[in-house]
Amino acid sequence: MPAVRHNLARRLPGVRRGMRRMTDALRHHLGAVVVGGLVLVLVAMVSIGSGFHPKTAPTLDGGAWLGSANGVVAHANGSSGRVDWVVDARPGLFDVIQQGPGGLISATQAARTIDPSKMSLGPAKQLGSGQPELAVGGGSAYIVYRSTGAIQPVDPTDLTLIGGALQTGGPIGSTTVDPQGVLYAVLSGSGTVVTVSGDHVEAQISGGSPTATLTLVGSSVVELDQRDRLVITYRADGSTSSAPLALPTDAKLVVPDEVPAAPMWVADNTDSSVVSVDPGHGVVRSIAVGAGAGSFSVPQAAADHVYLVDQAKGDVLTVDEKSGTTARQPVFTVGQVDLFVKDGLVWGNRFLGSTAFVTDGQGPLHIIVKYLPKKDKTGPVVRPVKRPVKPTLRRPAKRKVKRGVARRPTKKHPVKKTKVKPPKKKKGAKKPGPTTTLPTCPTDGASSSTTAPCQPASTTTTTCPSTTTTTTPTKDSSTTSSSTTTTDQSTTTTVAAPPCDTTTTSTTSTTSTTTTSTTSTTSTTTPDTSTTSSQP
Repeated sequence: MPAVRHNLARRLPGVRRGMRRMTDALRHHLGAVVVGGLVLVLVAMVSIGSGFHPKTAPTLDGGAWLGSANGVVAHANGSSGRVDWVVDARPGLFDVIQQGPGGLISATQAARTIDPSKMSLGPAKQLGSGQPELAVGGGSAYIVYRSTGAIQPVDPTDLTLIGGALQTGGPIGSTTVDPQGVLYAVLSGSGTVVTVSGDHVEAQISGGSPTATLTLVGSSVVELDQRDRLVITYRADGSTSSAPLALPTDAKLVVPDEVPAAPMWVADNTDSSVVSVDPGHGVVRSIAVGAGAGSFSVPQAAADHVYLVDQAKGDVLTVDEKSGTTARQPVFTVGQVDLFVKDGLVWGNRFLGSTAFVTDGQGPLHIIVKYLPKKDKTGPVVRPVKRPVKPTLRRPAKRKVKRGVARRPTKKHPVKKTKVKPPKKKKGAKKPGPTTTLPTCPTDGASSSTTAPCQPASTTTTTCPSTTTTTTPTKDSSTTSSSTTTTDQSTTTTVAAPPCDTTTTSTTSTTSTTTTSTTSTTSTTTPDTSTTSSQP
């Protein structure tokens, strides 16, 4: 016992040191686990609190919303020209109004907002009757009823009504909104321009043309009056300024709704030219882009280049302002194309097609594919990629086979072989009776001891050309106790001839019970001579 105690006393310090090391290691690992867990919890709280999700945060800087008649509203990136998001609207005719990163979709009697945070469409707002149209700009929005002449201010974010409707006194033609949010509207009956700010009418300015188009040039509202050949500039306080317009009165001008800065470029379809108009000085320059009459879209300028579309051919024309040269590039099909400027980029969109373009005025055109046609399986992906669906372990449902419909044979369901059954016997049918064979009659001249019927023996007759056959009867009679029978036998003599066909002739005998007479007749036919002899 003392030795054991001594050994334990010597080992205890080492055991204590080992336990101390184990506890230190556990404390270190537990501390790291706790700290890591706290970091994960904090990251999760920050992510949930910010509401960020990579699927709902596409790049919207320098982009624009492009509508299509099939209901597809695509958001394209201005620097690359690729579609990064798509929302689905109701198919039909509608206008897409650019408003910051989002936008507004205005249809015939309803409008919807595009929420840029969720990348979805808001609820539809009914606009009512009276040819309603949305006018947006400067942080303000108005519903303009063209046929009745009423103007209703609304909130541009959710289209809720602000105050009551304002009456202008007649039908309304062209409209525009300046950067301060003031609405300018031309009365189509008198040509008077009415300005509306907020929920009240600011001023009424007379002297314009009833069919004129108002254009926002920078921060100024400009009208091209072809009747009086003037360029009129309107201000919100009711004041105006004008400059001479050196253009023919019958010129077919195509005027844009908005340009970022002066000068304003317009297209003249009478002589296929583009004209530069300065609001303070009138016409500055004219550049020919074709010969004869044309069908051009509104022109837009960016970085010393003017862009317009020849709608009769679908070509995009690039006009150099300095040199006056024109370059063509086929992009669209034949039809109307809308051009506008947003964030310094020129956009062209064909509403009735799947193609658009964007350019910064210095580089080439970026062709945009808004959506893929049904038969086309190539091109960029226009919709966000969805997560793949995990396969299920359920067994596939059995396919129901309609009765009477043949299906393909498989290993599980092979083709069944049908056995051919013999025909059924009719009831009451009589079975055939036994067949009897008569004995052969003697041919050696001996008489028969009985009167039983018999069949004559067959003789072979050789028939040759130019051969005569003679038959001589031989009589033999025999007597019995009950009756007397007389039998006639025939002997056939044949003259030798060359080999030829062989025929078999049978002799028919007739027998009676009392007195029976048998007549034997042999007939021979030859190609040249035929002789028949008969003797009783």
